[in-house]
Amino acid sequence: MQLTPLGAQVAQMGPAERKEHAGKLISGATNIQAYTNGVCYDAAAFVTFLNSTRIKPADIPRKSGEAWTSVLAFKSGKKWDGKERLSPGKAVGFFRLNDQKFFHAAVAVGSTNIRAVNGHKLGAGWQTVDIKKVLGEPDEDSAFEYDNAKIEVWISRL
Repeated sequence: MQLTPLGAQVAQMGPAERKEHAGKLISGATNIQAYTNGVCYDAAAFVTFLNSTRIKPADIPRKSGEAWTSVLAFKSGKKWDGKERLSPGKAVGFFRLNDQKFFHAAVAVGSTNIRAVNGHKLGAGWQTVDIKKVLGEPDEDSAFEYDNAKIEVWISRL
């Protein structure tokens, strides 16, 4: 991923300082564009990196964009049922069933809210979005109707 000078500086900090920056991003006190290039997967991976020890600093320059979906391992996590509270700081992946592909990533900020970039109704400009309001009620398989497609929402285990 491409980091801004501030993002590169923060990536080299210790775990406590990184966690402090993660908190500012999750709360919206700071915008992710101050740290990364504005790609949704990079934003979700960077916040996950800051908030945990599961992503190593050496991974940051090696991966970019959709390549982060394998690291964030959404399908090894938990499928969202449309009701459960999203734990702040968890990466959230949006999976389109017809092409079996993750098409967007975000960061949970609590309740049923996320922050993301470049996701239109699913998060743009690091503004808070209530995905329950955007997606409505799931079907019996916990899939949602979004943009003329069935999608699933997965919460990363990281």
